[in-house]
Amino acid sequence: KPGNCPICHMDLIVVKRTKTTADEILLNDEQIRLGNIQTDTIRNGTIGDKLVLTATLNADESKVNSINARIMGRIDKLYFKNVGDYVQKVTHLYDLYSEELNNTKQEYIAALEKMQILDNSIIDFNRLVQSAKTKLLLWGMSEAQVNELGTTKKSSPLTSFYSNASGYITELPVMEGQYASEGMAIVKLADLSSLWAEAQVYASQLSALDLNGTVIVQVPDLPGKEWKGKI
Repeated sequence: KPGNCPICHMDLIVVKRTKTTADEILLNDEQIRLGNIQTDTIRNGTIGDKLVLTATLNADESKVNSINARIMGRIDKLYFKNVGDYVQKVTHLYDLYSEELNNTKQEYIAALEKMQILDNSIIDFNRLVQSAKTKLLLWGMSEAQVNELGTTKKSSPLTSFYSNASGYITELPVMEGQYASEGMAIVKLADLSSLWAEAQVYASQLSALDLNGTVIVQVPDLPGKEWKGKI
């Protein structure tokens, strides 16, 4: 009957009789919207298709470059000293003092000078020059550095090394004055233009995970921004 609701004291609304089952509830569109009620057709599947996970942002391992020492020596100077610094390709990375490298530079200069003044028919100085040059290139000197050495005939005790990739420094395991062995990592660079969001999933959740589905990544420090990606 007309009147007020005994609980909230709002005006009662007339509900027209329908042919529906007696225990069903009939709501209009506005009531459904205010009640935040969502309906769906019954079918095979999981109730709720969203899985919220905590993830960490990591570099794409296929875009990580490790720049290693090719010959043993003492790192005299580092030109980048902080993790997170951006390094461009062909940028001066470090200077190395290497006795073996310096000896080979002297051999290269001596072979060039002898080839110019002595009879090449007695000793194949061209072969000696090429052998010394190959060593220098294998040990990390560039073609331009070797050519400059051959032109000036002046050898510095320090050899400069340059980056062969661009990226942000993620690891810097060496310090100035430290001896680097052959193959030792000097710096690791990561291209951060694309990242992996890596999350751990419990075994019990795997059945609910759609490997062909999409994910939405949200970063707490960047409110309001979202990135969509594929699993």
